[in-house]
Amino acid sequence: MEYLSRCLGSVAGDKKFKYHPRCKKLNITHMMFDDDLLMFARADIPSVTALFGAFIKFSLASGLLANLHKSEVYTAGIPDSMKLKFADCKPLIEKIVDRVRSWTAKFLSYAGRLQLIKFELGSKKAPVAWEQMCFPKSCGGWNLTNLVIWNKATVVKHLWALSMKQDRLWVKWIHIYYVKNQNFWSMPVPNGLTWSLRKI
Repeated sequence: MEYLSRCLGSVAGDKKFKYHPRCKKLNITHMMFDDDLLMFARADIPSVTALFGAFIKFSLASGLLANLHKSEVYTAGIPDSMKLKFADCKPLIEKIVDRVRSWTAKFLSYAGRLQLIKFELGSKKAPVAWEQMCFPKSCGGWNLTNLVIWNKATVVKHLWALSMKQDRLWVKWIHIYYVKNQNFWSMPVPNGLTWSLRKI
């Protein structure tokens, strides 16, 4: 993954590559989370091609590749004609993918285990209440996380990180583009925030 990060980071030196408008100030080309990869570029063919070329370089060296059936392209603020150009690139990408072994996960994540539980239960009514499933195994539960409590704790943790301006990339990004040296506790909620950030 360090090699992948270096490949994607080096694309910034390509003259054809242009940063996503919301990523330029922090020189962000990509972010990785466990088995997820997010890549950012300006919505033009040269930038997207340069970024994907860096990923293919990693794929050919390692034999690993993302599953395109589970991959998505998100665009905003561009005309439909440009979106169609990106769609035209898909057959070419699929040909390259066919040459490289698929990347499969060896272990289920926590979310994957929850999906497996849902699959096993199917449409049947669960034999026990969800609250009881969150109890420790020693108390007859499945030791699952109580998502309501977990969500509240996570929101407060994010609020603390934002207010203390912790040295994290996402905190820096929000302060550069939205807080802009205002008093965090008294400033109005900025326009353009996602639903989750507005809740925080």
